[in-house]
Parts: sequence; structure tokens; C-alpha cells
Amino acid sequence: CFLPFSTNTGDRFSVAPALESLGRQDIEGNTYGWLAKSITADYDTLTATIELNEGIKFSDGTDFNAEAVIWNFDKMVEGGKESELGNPESYEATGDYTIELKYSEWANNIETVLGEVFIYSPTAFEENGEDWAAINPVGTGAYVLQEYIKGDHMTYVKNENYWREGEGHVDQI
Repeated sequence: CFLPFSTNTGDRFSVAPALESLGRQDIEGNTYGWLAKSITADYDTLTATIELNEGIKFSDGTDFNAEAVIWNFDKMVEGGKESELGNPESYEATGDYTIELKYSEWANNIETVLGEVFIYSPTAFEENGEDWAAINPVGTGAYVLQEYIKGDHMTYVKNENYWREGEGHVDQI
């Protein structure tokens, strides 16, 4: 299960072709934006602000935006995974592509923690249900799941509408 509320974070590796995270890390371990344009921590006000890239679509054709990220955050909290958000006191969309999280205490790795959040299509989940979504990763990635045979293999094909031009170098994984 690789849903936002899954207790198995190891599942992320098997769905990485289809699901992407808000950030990535460079060779020195510094977090930079991926789906997010930026993830900025303000230590004085105990807030973190996520500015999202615009114009991204999930592979099901729906919009990636703050509402979709908030849905993922809500599912994580429902599943007891607040720690994977840095245990925020609250979070909210402050614009179509902006999210603000408030904390009661600070951790020095909040950008990294938030950058590691993988985002699933809320529409795919709501239209197909949890059981279907548990084995069908629908994200913003360079690849789309074509076939999943439990205990044997997963086959991904190139997402022809991938938002990062020039990436997705092979037709099938």
C-alpha cells in the first residue's frame, strides 16, 4: 500500500516512477523543490510555507494544486502519520498554489521532512476507492502504472503528458 496514510514508507520506492514528492535532495543533502517551487521555514514564527509549481497535472488529467496537497496531508493525519509532516499544529491552503504549516515547536529538518511527502491524486482515490488506490499509484510522475502482478512485477509506461519536458527517457520500466 503506497497511499498517503500507508504505514509502510518503503512502498515509496516501488511507486517512484508514478508518484513524486514535494522536494528532492541534492548530493549534499540539501532539500530543493520538485513539485514544490520552494519549501521555506521561518524559525521565528514557527511556520513553513510551500509554494507549488503551477501547471502540473496528475496522470489522470486532474490538477495538482494546494487543494490536492491538503487532501494528502489530511489522509496522512487520519492515518497517524503527522510526524511525516513534522507534527504541525495546523496547515492550510493560503492560495491555489501555497500552503502554510504552523508548528508549536521547531525541528531543524522541516524542509527535508516536507520535501519527502509523496503526492497521490485525490480524484483517482475518490472515484475508485481505497482498495483500488492501494495498488494503483496515480501521481504526477514520468510514468504511469500499466500492470501490477502481486509478488511478481510492476510495469510502468511513459507518461506522455509529464510536466518536466525532456524527462522520462525510456518508454517502459
